[in-house]
Amino acid sequence: MKIRSEHGTVVAWRHGCHQIVDDGAVLIDGSSIVAVGARAEILSGEASQADQVIDASGRLVIPDLNAWNMLDKSFVYGGGGECAGSVLGAMAPIVLTSRADSLEARVASVALASLAARH
Repeated sequence: MKIRSEHGTVVAWRHGCHQIVDDGAVLIDGSSIVAVGARAEILSGEASQADQVIDASGRLVIPDLNAWNMLDKSFVYGGGGECAGSVLGAMAPIVLTSRADSLEARVASVALASLAARH
């Protein structure tokens, strides 16, 4: 199954570093990320067709697990915030939690994965 997330702010690995892409898109084919970048670039490619399209407007999309972990730790330890994360495109919901996460962050991650599984 091909899933395309679009219209979100995407953290993409490009030219050897992470870059923020407004109106970004992520194309997932099964368990593999096929393309990450500007929505216009992704839609212009032959592989842009998707079985499901997720509108990520107003959301930060981080398709790289290492980048997610660094951002999560920055929010939690640097800013005193909480983060929730889930993996899209899997056969079952997958939540992203850390051993150091608070109960609130763990519950929020489960809630996020539950919502994603419904759509």
